[in-house]
Amino acid sequence: MPPEDLKKLEEEADKIVQSALEEAKRLVAEARRRARELTERELDLTPYEQEAKKIIEEAEKEAQKIIEEGAEEAKRIVEKAARAMEKVVNEILREVAGI
Repeated sequence: MPPEDLKKLEEEADKIVQSALEEAKRLVAEARRRARELTERELDLTPYEQEAKKIIEEAEKEAQKIIEEGAEEAKRIVEKAARAMEKVVNEILREVAGI
């Protein structure tokens, strides 16, 4: 291969390498710019906030249901205890009265 052809090949290779380096720099700069945009922009949390609100509402409803069931159970226990006490008192009165 004549030296002129070799020189042309070297020049062409240098141009290709230079072009590749410039493209790589451009791509890195673009990637950094996009990464900066992503980290700086405010995230839209609305869908997550709505889901959290829904979960909280469901939990509050379930808690209210449990509270109401507990209150009903407590009422039944108090009524049962009152009936049992009334029964015992009546038995004592019968014994005292001699009936």
